[in-house]
Amino acid sequence: FETYARQWFQDTIQPSNISEKGKRQKINQLELYVFPTIGKKPINEVYHKDILDLLRPMWLRKGDRGGYNLGRGSAGYDSATKVLGNIREIFAQAAKNPQITQVLSNPTPSPKDFPKKQNQKNHQTALPYEVIPDFWKWLWNDCNSDEVTKTAVATALLLGKRDKEVR
Repeated sequence: FETYARQWFQDTIQPSNISEKGKRQKINQLELYVFPTIGKKPINEVYHKDILDLLRPMWLRKGDRGGYNLGRGSAGYDSATKVLGNIREIFAQAAKNPQITQVLSNPTPSPKDFPKKQNQKNHQTALPYEVIPDFWKWLWNDCNSDEVTKTAVATALLLGKRDKEVR
């Protein structure tokens, strides 16, 4: 697999208009995550289950990476989706040349084949429409928050925006 993946990188990615940083990321991710696990296997002996087993721990990993919080949400999941895309591209190319690679179909799993992320937020229930007038009165007359907070809540309510968008 590694030999074919490196050739794919040289033939497909190197001459492309992807930024140099993007090219380095692609090959670094393959070297770091993929080659140590399935790199020595013949490409036609890498199966759906092998790829699932390779990516499952990354897919479920939270934002802490190597002991450091990178502040980018779920860094493990993000890396897993990029690596999955690279593997899918490699096998798509290999399947175009079955007489050389002996790859008859692309064994790359779909994102739906992976379990749902464990670190998804629990959402709060929405405020029922019938209590909005009372909430509005409370917000401006009885709420102890500062003006910035009141204005942010009012903006979210009036525009139907999420708190992150309002911030």
